Amino acid sequence: MNNDVWNNALGASNKSITFYLDQDPLFFDASAEQCSLRLGSPCLDSDSAAYASSTSYNGLSRPQGAGVDIGAYEMFPPVHLPIVLRGFH
Repeated sequence: MNNDVWNNALGASNKSITFYLDQDPLFFDASAEQCSLRLGSPCLDSDSAAYASSTSYNGLSRPQGAGVDIGAYEMFPPVHLPIVLRGFH
């Protein structure tokens, strides 16, 4: 089980934590209680599938990327589409 204990006065207080981060998780908007992760979050792909549910709170199956995301929400990886320009001479 992995956690991010950033800004937690108790730090890693749970003895069952095998790995923890102490970094800003980069929530989408924590002040508005929107706790999905933004690109660049240290929590992306940082958890173990052994302890995570197979479906995240937002209904996505886990993992979506190289690993399971820490937290309730799994982030859908961005899709990069090619740009095709037509009609230019």
